[in-house]
Amino acid sequence: MGIIGRSGAGKSTLVRLLSGLDTADAGELRVRGARRDALAREQLGLVGLGDDAGRYPAQLSGGQKQRVGIARALVTAPDLLLADEATSALDPETSAGILQLLLELQRERDLTLVIVTHQLEVVRAVTTHAALGEGALDANLFQHVPYLSAFQQSRPLNIVPVRKIYLPPLGLYSRRVKAMRGLKTGAAIAIPNGPSNGARALKLLERAGLIRLKASVGTAATALDITSNVKRLKFREIDAAQLRQTLTDVDAAVINTNYALDAGLNPLKDALTLEGASSPYANLLARTFILNTYKDAVVPAF
Repeated sequence: MGIIGRSGAGKSTLVRLLSGLDTADAGELRVRGARRDALAREQLGLVGLGDDAGRYPAQLSGGQKQRVGIARALVTAPDLLLADEATSALDPETSAGILQLLLELQRERDLTLVIVTHQLEVVRAVTTHAALGEGALDANLFQHVPYLSAFQQSRPLNIVPVRKIYLPPLGLYSRRVKAMRGLKTGAAIAIPNGPSNGARALKLLERAGLIRLKASVGTAATALDITSNVKRLKFREIDAAQLRQTLTDVDAAVINTNYALDAGLNPLKDALTLEGASSPYANLLARTFILNTYKDAVVPAF
């Protein structure tokens, strides 16, 4: 595509408008049929920055800038996502959040994800299933049933669950009320913005009797699947690692155990409600040893 015209015709102005450096006085710009600003907000929402679209780069943290880079890469709806040192120069907590985001996007969008890193723990996190499926490991312990099921659908490796081992429960916490009955009509509830933890949070709130979800959604629930919300609760989807910091701004927040502990919260004492032992999100011991060794001649009985 070429743009040509006499000096002063507006060629550079058009480019500045296309790049977002200038704002048009009239009309609108569309990308693949969608308004550019709406498309940008949609992609930023996917990485947990939907409310930060108007901020300047200098106002963003290192982790937030990494998320902006991921959002930019997602605009073209790629089948392949290349992440070169996506977790470098970040503190461990933020690094874990970025890695979790990449893995959730990979599962949700069925992406081929290539991560370049010098951190061995990052490589382990993204390749453990492949190593297990190919026989380099006899077992692993890091996923729950919904994650394993989604992984097996995209890449069948004959990985089977042995048994649930432990559950780091998701809990509802508050600095403003001491019990769920204290939540008033219109209360603001913060939940994780990732598809897996977001659905998990909604299921927790349903189990607590605060909302009702469509019966068929299972572990894929979103706020759009809420069929009953008697207290007209208002949900804010926020990066899981940042939820503990929102407790002073919202009436309650659904927080993962590791982040709750980091915030000095005791899940057994401070949570308004917690996931129970029957949760499908308990971490599993998974293995392929029998299937790989005996070539389907025996059937696992666990």
